[in-house]
Amino acid sequence: LGSMAKIEATTRATKRVVESAVRSAPATVRWKPSPLTVDRKVAKKMLLYKDENILAVNKPSGLAVHDGPKMTQSLVQFLPLWQYGREEHPELAHRLDRDTSGVLLLSRHAKAATMLKNAFNDNRIVKKYLAICVGVPADPEGSITIPLAVKNIANGMFRVCA
Repeated sequence: LGSMAKIEATTRATKRVVESAVRSAPATVRWKPSPLTVDRKVAKKMLLYKDENILAVNKPSGLAVHDGPKMTQSLVQFLPLWQYGREEHPELAHRLDRDTSGVLLLSRHAKAATMLKNAFNDNRIVKKYLAICVGVPADPEGSITIPLAVKNIANGMFRVCA
């Protein structure tokens, strides 16, 4: 897809904004995301990039990608608003956890869905995560290789944590 270079440039610009905000952020940050109204105005604000093959949207923290128990809203509720003249709504190429914000790629047709799936599988598209830390890490970048654990937190609800 010729769209990947444009998305990468958008992602780099977003990273610069986040890095700038992190440098000026107070030591303690508490944030509870507000619910979004599922309408065209909000959907348009979330849209970062659109071409004939793909869409890139800014998924905010707190918004689940899929519907589920106790979920009042999810990103899939926005999909019909991103059809832009096509008969079918776009499909998710991957997912991000509810508490993770970031760029989410959507395919606009079956061929683009296959191309994105193959690009993720072949590591031509790689998810990169930035973390906001309290204090200053010893190394400016690196990998965290701690195994993840699933914990039962209440009434059949689970949380994945390190």
